[in-house]
Amino acid sequence: MTGGTGRPADPRDPNRLWTGDPADGTLRVMKKRVLAVVLWFYTGWYFGAFIAAILGISPVIGPIIGVAAAGIIGLDPRRIIWERPSTPVAAPVTALPEIEPTPA
Repeated sequence: MTGGTGRPADPRDPNRLWTGDPADGTLRVMKKRVLAVVLWFYTGWYFGAFIAAILGISPVIGPIIGVAAAGIIGLDPRRIIWERPSTPVAAPVTALPEIEPTPA
């Protein structure tokens, strides 16, 4: 892939991520991660506010739980959620023995 200048693009170049190259799924994965973080933040905040209302504790627990949930999902410290699958390795093709057709 070239950056339009005829020379190969540097794979570490941050502008490469925003080119929209359909062969590179980085931008699509990043959009999914950002959306997941926003949704988990809102869900955590709502759940925290619900718990605060039920238990009669401070409502500040809502944003705390929201940030914690969004951080766990967005950062994914154990690489369980956002692990990119490796490309499948093609099995070597083995030659099949030649079989002579038998007359009917």
